Amino acid sequence: MSHPYVICGIDIGNTAVKAVIARVEPGSSQPEVIGVGTIPSTSALRAGEVVDMKEATEATRAALQQASAMAGIPIRRAYLAVSGLHIGTQVSKGTIAVGRADGEITAGDIERVLGTAQVVSLPPNREIIHVIPREFIIDGTEHVRDPLGMKGVRLEADVLIVHGLSRHLKNIGKCANECGVEVAGFVFAPLAASMAVLDKHQKEFGVAHLDFGGGTASLTVWDQADMVHSAMMRVGSRHITNDLAILLKTSLDTAEQIKLQLGAVNERWDRRKKPELVDLSAYMDEPFTVQRRDLMGAIEARTRELLDMVHDELKKAGKDGLLPAGVVVSGGGSKLPGFAALVRDTLELPVRIAKPVGVEAFDAAMDPSFSVAIGLVAWGFTQEGGEGHRSTELTTVGGWIKEGVAWLKNFLP
Repeated sequence: MSHPYVICGIDIGNTAVKAVIARVEPGSSQPEVIGVGTIPSTSALRAGEVVDMKEATEATRAALQQASAMAGIPIRRAYLAVSGLHIGTQVSKGTIAVGRADGEITAGDIERVLGTAQVVSLPPNREIIHVIPREFIIDGTEHVRDPLGMKGVRLEADVLIVHGLSRHLKNIGKCANECGVEVAGFVFAPLAASMAVLDKHQKEFGVAHLDFGGGTASLTVWDQADMVHSAMMRVGSRHITNDLAILLKTSLDTAEQIKLQLGAVNERWDRRKKPELVDLSAYMDEPFTVQRRDLMGAIEARTRELLDMVHDELKKAGKDGLLPAGVVVSGGGSKLPGFAALVRDTLELPVRIAKPVGVEAFDAAMDPSFSVAIGLVAWGFTQEGGEGHRSTELTTVGGWIKEGVAWLKNFLP
């Protein structure tokens, strides 16, 4: 008899650690978020890599305690997000002969062909995180989505392999282990977020997902249900804070408050009018004013720098202006007033702010900055098959194969 169980996702980011706990009821089609926790962590990670283990561990523990207190459930197992400039991808192919005499392709055949596809040469300091099926080929027939039950003699798989630095994975895993939490699996953060903010139709028609985080931003481009391009960019909302601190000659904490409470982009000023002054005395503890155009200009300059990078990446992917489902933006930086409009005007594509799909969440968890953490829960739900599976196979070769099969099923109509 099935019983309710919980899934936890932990996103150890550049500016904060976020934890999400979701409950899955027997027969449920989606998990329900019952606890969230978020703790600022300004110096634990840099560009996605751990640089202060103590702070990262303490922030992880505090975020878990917040989420556990809200959910009323202790956490002993969780999925962890990994991101950063150290992440790499490469395409690989595998080929097998179908096992059955009658030529019917079985789940075992799919596992075997994915297993051969993931045999690639990587430096000894790197590990495979995901083996993601892009398409299958049966006796030369391409673009097969799900070969299970089909007939053929030769089965090929075209996969995308995501890999990262071993030491980074070990450091992120240690943060969880030090809190008494077992790592259920590592998940590439942009993939996790896509599970939470993109639906199957968007991925099929063509969509880009821009996650504007604290230290970095990530872009994934999807077409015909495949991730056709991904990029990590060394621009995050923290850089806006740094720019404001320099402009205003104030502390980073004060600059962050001003950014969150007064910041905006995509504003237009009439240069014929007298410059509008913004009084910052309440933030600076002394009489202080700044021209609004200077304040907003500093914020917009950094966001435009990011969008120039995004525009270049879309050109590389051959999708500049060719994404019917537009762009979905998430991450803490996406909450800047006017950001979505600036993305729309710059990229000339429809834009929407991310909201969770496939997961039932309360208002606090609907925040775009929780997209990765909620995506980890959605990922865990697909991996565990709604049965509360407790295997740790995602960190083994067999786990990568099963993960690939589960990932494929996520895109089927």
